[in-house]
Amino acid sequence: MIYMYLYLRTMIADPLHATTTQPFLIAYVVGEALFIGSIWLPNLAVQQGLIVVSLLIFIGTVMAENGNFDREFRQRQIPFELNSAASCPASRRKACESGTSPGSPSAGWPASC
Repeated sequence: MIYMYLYLRTMIADPLHATTTQPFLIAYVVGEALFIGSIWLPNLAVQQGLIVVSLLIFIGTVMAENGNFDREFRQRQIPFELNSAASCPASRRKACESGTSPGSPSAGWPASC
């Protein structure tokens, strides 16, 4: 329930962020309704089935909607860049493979790297 509230408040506070939050909000409302509704069903197999369906909705939405982040970044003109922590230059890789710590002066890297 807290996810739905947070997605709703984000969508209200930042309408441009709705590209990303609206599909998640809709999926979580449907998934939560199925999950909570399964409590009142007398048949255990149907309850378990609805729980599985709601979990698939949650996971499927995350997997299917990840392209919305790219669309939102382009729409809002937010630059998407990888920082140096996500990349490893070949010279640094060689230092790691040789057993010399990349952060040590003997490897040719300053201690801050």
